[in-house]
Amino acid sequence: MIVFAAIKKGDFQNQHYARKFVASAINSNPEELLFKLGEENGLSLLRALKKQDMSIEAGNRKFPCSFQRVIVPSLAMLLGLPDLYVSKLRRIFAIWFNDDVFVENLLRCAELLLARGSVIDTFYRPSTEDSDVASTFELKDWTDMMLLITKFLVRFLRMDSNATAERRFRSWYTRLKSISEGWECLANGPGCVSDSSRKELRQSLQYMKEMILPEQAKPKAPSPAPPRKPGRTAFHRQSQPGPGTLRPEGPRHDNDHDQFRQISIIPTFRETFSTEPSFLPMPGQSHLPDGVDQYLDSQFRLVREDLLASLCSGISGFVRAGPKAMKKIGTAGTFYRLQDERDSQDMLVFRNVKIVAVKSSLRFGIGLQVAFDQPARARKEADYWGKGGGSRMLQKGSIVVLWLGASRDIAEDTPIADRQIYLAKVIDRDPKQLSSSKNEDVLPSIGVQLLKFQDLVKVSMQNLGTYDKGNENILLQVKGHFFNAGDSVLKTLQNFTNETFPFVDAIVGNEAISLPPSYLRPGTIFDLKSLIRGRKEPFEVDVSDYKSLVSTLSGIRNLVLDETQLTAFASAMTRAVALIQGPPGCGKTYIGVHIVKTLLENEKRISAGGLAQHAEEAARRLQSNVQRLAGTGSAFSATFPILCVTYTNHALDQFLEDLIEAGIDQDDVIRIGGRSQSNVLAYRNLTSLLYRAKTKEELIKSKQLEAEATAMETTINEFNELQTRPTKKWKLSDLDILFDEQVAQIGLGMVAAHSDGTGDNLDFQMVSGSRKKSQDSLQKWLRGDDIEYQLGAWQAEPLPWIAEESAEANHFDVLPEDNGFDEGEDELSDDEIVPIIEGASDRPLETLWDDMAVWEMTVSERHRLMSYWQRTCMDLQSGHFESLCKSYDDKKAEYDDIEVAVQLRILRGCKVLGVTTSGAAAHMKLLHNLAPSIVMCEEAGEVLEAHLIASLSLGAAHLIQIGDEKQLRPSIEEHGLSIESGSGHSLDVSLFERLVKRAEAVPNARADGLIAQLSTQWRMRPEISQLLKQTLYPTLEDAAAVHDHPKVKGMRQNVFFLDHSHREGGKDKDMEDGPSETSRSKVNYREAELVVALVRHLIRQGYPQGDIAVLTPYAGQLLCLREQLRKEQLPLYIDSRNLKDISKILEGEEQLDDVGPDDNDEDGEVGKNVVSVRAADRVRLSTVDNFQGEEANVVVISTVRCNDNGRTGFLKIDNRVNVMISRAKHGQYIFGSAATIRHSNQPTMFKKVLDLLELQGRLGPSLPLQCARHPETILSASTAQQIRELAPDGGCSLPCKATLPCGHACTRACHPDDLEHKGFKCKARCPRLMSPCGHPCTKLCSSDCGKCDVLVDIRLENCGHVATQEQCWKTGDQEAIQCREAKDIRHPVCGHTVRLTCADQRQLMTAMSDPDSIRFKQSVVDFIALTDLESSDPDESPLITLPCQHSLTIETLDGIMEFSSYYEQDAAGHWIAPLPIRNGTLKNIPACPHCRNPISGIRRYGRVLNHAFLDQTVCKFDLETIATVVTVETARRALEAAYDQWREQADFVLDKQNVLPATVAALRKRHQDQVAATKKHRTVVDELVKDAVRLHPIQRTYEKSVASLLSGSYSIPGVPRRGNVEADLLHLKLQAHALPSQQSFLKAGIASLSCGSTFVKQVVNWVVKLCLPPGKPIKRLVPLLDFSYQLDMIEKLLVDASDLHVRVQCACKESSSLKTSIDAHRENFMRSFLTLESLVSLRPLLSRMTEPSRQKLANLIADVHATLQRDAEAYRAELSGQTPSRDDDNGQLLASVEDTLTRAAAMVTGEFYQPVSIEEKMAIFAVMGRDVGTGVGSFGGHWYTCPNNHLYTIGECGGAMQTSSCPECGATVGGSSHRVRDDNNVATDFLREVGGAVGRDGPVRGY
Repeated sequence: MIVFAAIKKGDFQNQHYARKFVASAINSNPEELLFKLGEENGLSLLRALKKQDMSIEAGNRKFPCSFQRVIVPSLAMLLGLPDLYVSKLRRIFAIWFNDDVFVENLLRCAELLLARGSVIDTFYRPSTEDSDVASTFELKDWTDMMLLITKFLVRFLRMDSNATAERRFRSWYTRLKSISEGWECLANGPGCVSDSSRKELRQSLQYMKEMILPEQAKPKAPSPAPPRKPGRTAFHRQSQPGPGTLRPEGPRHDNDHDQFRQISIIPTFRETFSTEPSFLPMPGQSHLPDGVDQYLDSQFRLVREDLLASLCSGISGFVRAGPKAMKKIGTAGTFYRLQDERDSQDMLVFRNVKIVAVKSSLRFGIGLQVAFDQPARARKEADYWGKGGGSRMLQKGSIVVLWLGASRDIAEDTPIADRQIYLAKVIDRDPKQLSSSKNEDVLPSIGVQLLKFQDLVKVSMQNLGTYDKGNENILLQVKGHFFNAGDSVLKTLQNFTNETFPFVDAIVGNEAISLPPSYLRPGTIFDLKSLIRGRKEPFEVDVSDYKSLVSTLSGIRNLVLDETQLTAFASAMTRAVALIQGPPGCGKTYIGVHIVKTLLENEKRISAGGLAQHAEEAARRLQSNVQRLAGTGSAFSATFPILCVTYTNHALDQFLEDLIEAGIDQDDVIRIGGRSQSNVLAYRNLTSLLYRAKTKEELIKSKQLEAEATAMETTINEFNELQTRPTKKWKLSDLDILFDEQVAQIGLGMVAAHSDGTGDNLDFQMVSGSRKKSQDSLQKWLRGDDIEYQLGAWQAEPLPWIAEESAEANHFDVLPEDNGFDEGEDELSDDEIVPIIEGASDRPLETLWDDMAVWEMTVSERHRLMSYWQRTCMDLQSGHFESLCKSYDDKKAEYDDIEVAVQLRILRGCKVLGVTTSGAAAHMKLLHNLAPSIVMCEEAGEVLEAHLIASLSLGAAHLIQIGDEKQLRPSIEEHGLSIESGSGHSLDVSLFERLVKRAEAVPNARADGLIAQLSTQWRMRPEISQLLKQTLYPTLEDAAAVHDHPKVKGMRQNVFFLDHSHREGGKDKDMEDGPSETSRSKVNYREAELVVALVRHLIRQGYPQGDIAVLTPYAGQLLCLREQLRKEQLPLYIDSRNLKDISKILEGEEQLDDVGPDDNDEDGEVGKNVVSVRAADRVRLSTVDNFQGEEANVVVISTVRCNDNGRTGFLKIDNRVNVMISRAKHGQYIFGSAATIRHSNQPTMFKKVLDLLELQGRLGPSLPLQCARHPETILSASTAQQIRELAPDGGCSLPCKATLPCGHACTRACHPDDLEHKGFKCKARCPRLMSPCGHPCTKLCSSDCGKCDVLVDIRLENCGHVATQEQCWKTGDQEAIQCREAKDIRHPVCGHTVRLTCADQRQLMTAMSDPDSIRFKQSVVDFIALTDLESSDPDESPLITLPCQHSLTIETLDGIMEFSSYYEQDAAGHWIAPLPIRNGTLKNIPACPHCRNPISGIRRYGRVLNHAFLDQTVCKFDLETIATVVTVETARRALEAAYDQWREQADFVLDKQNVLPATVAALRKRHQDQVAATKKHRTVVDELVKDAVRLHPIQRTYEKSVASLLSGSYSIPGVPRRGNVEADLLHLKLQAHALPSQQSFLKAGIASLSCGSTFVKQVVNWVVKLCLPPGKPIKRLVPLLDFSYQLDMIEKLLVDASDLHVRVQCACKESSSLKTSIDAHRENFMRSFLTLESLVSLRPLLSRMTEPSRQKLANLIADVHATLQRDAEAYRAELSGQTPSRDDDNGQLLASVEDTLTRAAAMVTGEFYQPVSIEEKMAIFAVMGRDVGTGVGSFGGHWYTCPNNHLYTIGECGGAMQTSSCPECGATVGGSSHRVRDDNNVATDFLREVGGAVGRDGPVRGY
């Protein structure tokens, strides 16, 4: 596209390129455009566009840019950018407002056009080229221009609220207003524009004024009102004091504001515990003037009160209840009910809460992981949190309360204002993390997000990882409270303005509006052929006028719509806000489908999207898009998709499925939300379409954000670790952030702090006491190791923590078991860090701050100071942590924006978008950026007005509402806000109902199409619909089809009310489950029994269970019915909403075993025999409220209420009764108390219904049952028992007696479900005789006779024996009989006599006759005599049969097995003793000479076979060892490369003066990681060497043999047992075959030797790390460091390596492996050299070391050098003893040894370089002379040599004032009192060489 090519190029050649760019951008994908423009290339392009000069008379010139055709549409381009990628959007708009030039030019051009009185460019001549036509916008109306400029300024003001105070905007507003007024004054020409455009402009200017001049908008004075009850919502019809400052006494709390947009949606602490009633505006008494803000203010405050009132009252009530509440719930309970005289509130309480960590994820953002005690029920119940009683607790999106220090607050009665109580939202809930663990230390945990970000840092810093058992934290949840949907709606209401609010006149105004949709221009033609049955040719009709459209369609035959549906269709087409009212069963969904289908079929006629077919069309779409973005009334275009909103998931699924069935392409439909039960829509869910939907740029950006987030998460985890790290795990390096001199003193160690120069205390740090104790200086200091050392405790007795160790343990061992590679490991418990030896001093912290003698403090003082340091460290990190969390939130927002952008791109490609109201609330940002023009709301009467308004965007042009205000109203939480409460508030009145009532007040509203009512019902049989006609819908008519509905089977009446006197009440004694007597829901157990009995009766009539629905108004009765139906083994269908209702009425933690975590529908867990039943095959059980929009063939209703007071509850609400009695199609049966309903003191619809039923004879005390086969039998049942007795099988009690096909009579009672008896099985005895035996059949009549199973005796024809007690049918099939008579026979193969049964003999003969058996007979068994099997004599030469079934003589097999190699023979040929097994040759497993199958399982050859198997195992073991060696070598090289790279960077840091702390920290972190890797590698290497010996197959065989000998259970075949076991062992050891081969050990040993220098290098790097600077200069002396511990570690490594080398050489000699011996010598030699190289590299750090460390390093270098020379001698000797090969010249190897020794000597002596020439020396002298002088100083000179004759200099006067170390050899240089040390000299030789000479005591000659 042009737009992306221009962005890539980054500039414009002329205004025509700019024009095409702007046009292309307007028509491009907004999200992709924003993403591209927000990058640097896009920003550069916008800067280039801004710099262009603009003119109103640019004409066709290249420059300047045309104001009308380039600049004005560019404003539309910017306004079309979505509210995503906030940072990018801000950068884009900042370009235009970083100075005043652009806006000033805009206004200047607008003023010039006003002065001319025309917006036309008189110099412009239209082009005829397609590219110019398609990209040219024509400015025709001045309102387009003014709206774009005004909205452009307003959008920037909304993004940058600080800009509202800038003077320039006030000046610009004044000019804009002046220009607009000027245009308004023009009488003719362009001033004549639509009133809607002028009105839109005035609203935009007014909104801008409110933003920059808020002081000019003053609300009306409020009226006083009485207060409400504290903590609960109270409602009064009287007026009340205004909000905020308008209240005479002042604001009620800190969240009480005049302006609703300033109110925090999240309740503040003071608001939560305020006793003042919230301000709730009454109709007509608002503090704001009439208009959008007054409307939004009222909606916002009422919806917020409904959302949060229960939350605030629950929290405040529980907190105020205090001890009472905690005592009631106990230590294990989780349920608490707040009860008052009005209502009750259920709370969930979780005990002993711990804040475990700060959680971070791009999925849910930043939050806290909190853990708590497992509830008692959860410990006993499997899957408690998944599908059990806890499945609805702590769900995602629910609000919880974190009360920190609750027990102390309650005990001390802390003022509420001082308590730490925080609101949070559950963001992460994993049932696995909540479930009980076998480890009691693992607590259930969830992720929560504090609703105020500033609380996150506070709580994290103070409470993370800390827990006081005496000060319990608790977690509260108001049961069933959710926040997400309401939060989104409230935010949307706050964001609406006069400018952005849609349908202002229709929604906010008080008059019904009959305007058409803005996209529908006069004369718009639609093709309506889909409304005519069978029509294929177009049927074009003008749809812009209601009456004309109705008139046209009324004359058409074969319409698919009836008369009232036709008027509804016309109204929906021609009214911007269409209202379609439909009584039950009138086809509201049907008409909705046809409306949407018609709009989609005519999309191209009203849409500005898609690809244009020609230039003129493209130009029109550009024109329309610009005008649409401006918001003018001339924007004749609509934006797709059509948004379809419903209240329930079921209704949404049904509507979208009907659309697809009506012919809408399935690929054009997308559904949002995961609760769909539709298979048709399974792959059209937005979530499933997101897979692989990102563009390349989005993927790259997503990966980048994920990487950045991961890095931040790592830092956050490190913060968690540090915050929760116990004191015993802290290291000295963790305190580097303090830059404290006291910390530095700890680093110096006790040696530097206490040494008196005698060296007596130099080695205290070696006394570590325990191998587990950390060697970190900080931990030594905290433990008081120095105190123990000074007092000699280590000499007197073992330290407390090692008292249990053996007396032989080496307590001076400097190397832990893991060889010291884990520097920070400390496994001591907290109890072991107590002061062991305490002094008398115990000073306060204030005194300790300034004491530099840290090593003289007592242990308690040290811990006191350490606690202060820890707090200080965390305080210093808090600021960084807070900024990190904010940055992470920004990353998450940007990441979410990418997801929204992808979703938007997908949705822009569809035609229909379906979503529920809750789904719309959760996706407000998505919907508002999508900005669909057409919104259809089904079930509009059930949708809260605020929810529907929030789903509308600025681009909404057409709102179609379909519903019935006489059915259910929207559901709200607070009864006091409902219209029924009489409070004056009507929150539960939907927008649909409000607009319908307003329209009905207008004369001729229906005739003019302001409202349309459907009047023909297609559902109910006439007897049912009559109840509605004569109560609520007098114009309701029955369609012809309903007269043909069949009668209800098994009943005399199709509609009936059973009047009973069974009392409502609580739990019945026979009821196993149900609400308690204190339940807020109602239940009637006896009525439930009647209902269930009738359902069973109806099912027995043959009705499919899915045809029956059971309804009740109460959730308590729903639960009761569920249990009763389960007892009847009936599969049930209970949807998620009903399950939720059931859970609400259960007390406490009562379990719902079928309530799943995802609110899945109940699968019919009513009978264990029911495995899986479709929903359509189950009885539907539901409350009345949850069944709106549903229907069933037969409906059974339980009304529940039966009392003496006439209390009818739900039954007095006409809306509910309307729904309840209008769901049935064929039949309806109501159970209840007519007396109770009639006793009610309110006139209700139900009373009229009862009168009608009684008048028609359909009300009585007994159910009118009927038997289909005996209709003359009168059946009337008033109890459940009577129903079962009168119709046990669904008919009557008479026997059926029908003749079955078999001739028997049916024995069942009369049954209507199977009149033809196809499914009935006759139970009589079978009368047939079996053929041919004639025995009678023993089975039932309905069973197959099969074979005769009578037991008889049968004589066998083959052998003549008699088989007894065999089944009769076997007489004709004697092969099935096994004769069990036995006799002796001669075996045909071996000739032996054997006893076999007849059956076995036949089997043997059959086998011998097989061709394979013949081949076996002919096979050779004696390879010496070449005798075959058939000719062999087993008595002469025994045969052995192999597993493959071939046979061989024992002599042949002895030869094949090489038996003589394993056993000794005497002269007679007898085997007398075992022989030693020959080692070194690989023995293959012997095989059969005939088939080559392996020989096994023959005991005689066990020793031979075991040897062969052992050899194969050894071979495999050697190969595996070699593979491990290769892996070890690869890892070693990687480690060494990492060490070298780290050392190079560390040396660079050591040479720099100023280093960033982050650089040093990164180096330390990398070193720590390398330490961990080295430790792991060392473990692998050690295990490799050990396993090469320990796990060698021969070694293991030897050990097993020894064990067998010692146990006495083993003896060598053929050898008598000796009496001396020790002699046996010695004999076994002396045998060659008992020794394992050395091959694996040699490979492993050499690999370990090669790693030796690598481990040394790691320790050397450790030394370097300790020398790293703190990160910035510190004003104190750098302490000398003691590295004795590290150097001792290196020495230990060298000893271990030397020992291993000796073992390897011994193994080489034993195995005569000369080549391996040379390899081992070479590796050992190179190890010594590389170790020496690493040690010498420490010399530049000598100045940082203590004197003992320097001396130890020098000694170690000397020792290693000597070892290297010895290793070289051994290597040379080995090479000299080997015969040189052609490929390997030993002379070259010997030469390399000498070269290496020379290099080693140079390293040791410091002679690393070639001799320096005189010219080089003179150059050095000349350069250095500028700084240190040219040879002679005041005190003897500037140039000196160390004791080893290395050159150094002294600056300034040349006199020595301090000592240091020679960088070459480490010797001491310098001196004191201006004199050098005695072993240092003036560099006389050097000075002579460069031209001068000096004497020792003074100058001789100057240079």
